[in-house]
Amino acid sequence: MKKILISFLCIYATCAIAQKNQEEPIEKWPPQAAYRNYLQNYKDIALTYCISVAYKTSPEASKDAIASSNGIDAWSYYAIRDEESPIIKLTKQYLQKNYNAKDGKSRLDLMKCMDMYHSEELDKLAKDYVQRPNDNWVKDNPDRVNENPPRK
Repeated sequence: MKKILISFLCIYATCAIAQKNQEEPIEKWPPQAAYRNYLQNYKDIALTYCISVAYKTSPEASKDAIASSNGIDAWSYYAIRDEESPIIKLTKQYLQKNYNAKDGKSRLDLMKCMDMYHSEELDKLAKDYVQRPNDNWVKDNPDRVNENPPRK
């Protein structure tokens, strides 16, 4: 777990890429996370964290999930890197569940992460943790946003 957290922290430094030039308008940042509300971004970070842990033995999948989480984190105001984070605890809880695939070979880890993402537990965590759930990065940083928001 410590290796995952260390990797997570190291990759967090890549957030600097997303924030490297504070003068660039948001149009140059392709992800939509800046336009989604903080509550949704919190849940999205939980999902990407779960995937990064579930696929830690698949370096490319884990690396991409961590980088995605860091990208979302750049447009939020919270972090989950603390070992005491409720997202980390919830992720462990869901990934330890025993799901049985028909072929008997797959652990169905992605399904576990999706179930966590849609769970009442994560909804409660998000509502308890996110202070301004309906706000978003764009609303908080209007001077940094191009007048033409990306299409959905």
